[in-house]
Amino acid sequence: MVYCSIEEIRDLTGLTDIELDDNQLEEIILNAERLVNSETGKPEGWNPSDTKYPFIQSAAKFYAASLCFQALPETPETEGKNERYRSQAREILKRLQVPITVSSEYEYIKEQ
Repeated sequence: MVYCSIEEIRDLTGLTDIELDDNQLEEIILNAERLVNSETGKPEGWNPSDTKYPFIQSAAKFYAASLCFQALPETPETEGKNERYRSQAREILKRLQVPITVSSEYEYIKEQ
């Protein structure tokens, strides 16, 4: 399953093939997609017909951008970009999760 393209990641990050070649970027995208699938509990991947698919694509793009900057030496220009993109990906995935309410109190319903 391909959630994003090389061109989309280049547009998002501003990185050229001088910083990361297409083969490196393809591997980064695959790793980002694996991260998204793992964190969402869908190892088989997401289907484009799923209503959450656009959000999954966005999270994958941000993870890929994060991994790009993680793979590069840190410079004043790239400082913190890895974490900012990772944080954005996590925020998207966090908002997709169904909240689970845990309670230690139980009420019993009595039949009348």
